[in-house]
Amino acid sequence: MKYTCQPTIIFLTLLFLQACSVLPFSSAARQFDLGITFFNRGEYQKAIPYFKKATELEPEYGEAYLYLGRSYINQGQWRSAIPALRSAYRLAPAETRNQTLEILIDGLINIAVFEVKQGNFTQAIGYLQESLELAPDNNKAKTTLGKTLFSYGTQLLSQGKLTEAISQFQEATKLTPDEFSPYFGLAKAFFQKGQIVEAISALKNAMLIKPNSSEAHNLLMKLLMNQ
Repeated sequence: MKYTCQPTIIFLTLLFLQACSVLPFSSAARQFDLGITFFNRGEYQKAIPYFKKATELEPEYGEAYLYLGRSYINQGQWRSAIPALRSAYRLAPAETRNQTLEILIDGLINIAVFEVKQGNFTQAIGYLQESLELAPDNNKAKTTLGKTLFSYGTQLLSQGKLTEAISQFQEATKLTPDEFSPYFGLAKAFFQKGQIVEAISALKNAMLIKPNSSEAHNLLMKLLMNQ
């Protein structure tokens, strides 16, 4: 009797060990499937714990990170979304890499806009610079960064931080060379710093874009009087 049971015990043991070897991924896949069920219903807050659990059980589960990030985005939780989307992009297979990148770039731009509204310009600029490192030709990222640099420069100018303001305006003109505001802001900053020649040069560029600007003409008169 003892002899006939031994193969059965060995067989069951092998089955158990085999089940254990696939259990972590199977559990992660199960958690992911549950998350997808809620995600497809638009119940993103309920989906989040399942996607998080899937990534904990299987740290290389790229699709779980992607849907975790998308769930956070749909909840407006930008700061939580970005780390998940970064992981999703890092782990994305070649066939979905571009699509994942687009979602990450969109997330980086949106969190930058959010940070600007909170007055966190340096954080916003960092996110936008990251987006351009990933996609140097992305026009939306360029435009958003240019506007953010201009807004930050305007804040610095109002605080009397002229050197820092000039730096931000100069970077903005490189990214958005067809925009009036960065050149005009640069001209004002140079004027307040007493650099009249540089101010006139910046103002000329501004007036090429918007020749009928009354505020530009008023500043030009002041500059000419101070030459």
